[in-house]
Amino acid sequence: IYLDSDPSLVKISMQVSFAPMTKSIRTYGDIKEIWKFLVLQELYQQRLEACARSLDQSWIHAYPRFFYPMNGYLFVSEEKFENLLSLSLWQTHAIRTGGFSEEELFVAKRKLLKQLQYLASYATFPDPSFLASYYADMVLLGGYCFNIPVFFETSMQALEEIKSEDLSSHLSTFFAEERRTVRIVYPELRLADRMTAE
Repeated sequence: IYLDSDPSLVKISMQVSFAPMTKSIRTYGDIKEIWKFLVLQELYQQRLEACARSLDQSWIHAYPRFFYPMNGYLFVSEEKFENLLSLSLWQTHAIRTGGFSEEELFVAKRKLLKQLQYLASYATFPDPSFLASYYADMVLLGGYCFNIPVFFETSMQALEEIKSEDLSSHLSTFFAEERRTVRIVYPELRLADRMTAE
């Protein structure tokens, strides 16, 4: 958990980030492994969103491009913030010990499939910005670039095939401390200092 301050903020900002993926993709198996990790990110974001809703706050989901890491965040008042942080850390523990439900997995997969279908609709006649985003993400993952229609077809197939048991073996890696960062930004330095002491 990193604490910082930014006087331009009105409320406290909390953002959860995940380490960029570095595995090169060359096979269908590689694509499926990366989508397992992205499904876990989406499942975790759903839990954080539920925590935010319980405090009448909105968790903001950032949409990935292709294999771009997802980052979620929200803005919350000082009065509600400590409860939110406690809830999110409790959810991390609950997921580590109990995993996810089948319904949560279904919702996460549907959401990611809709995003892929939306992006695939642009793949037939891609514009320069679409191509730049696609190839930038592929280059960041090792430089091997799939044909765009093949990428979408195999990605959607891989997502459809992912089951709960495929994810359970990845939970400990997913929640390793070096892979996930919680960044908290306070509007005033004194609040950040006080939280650091606590």
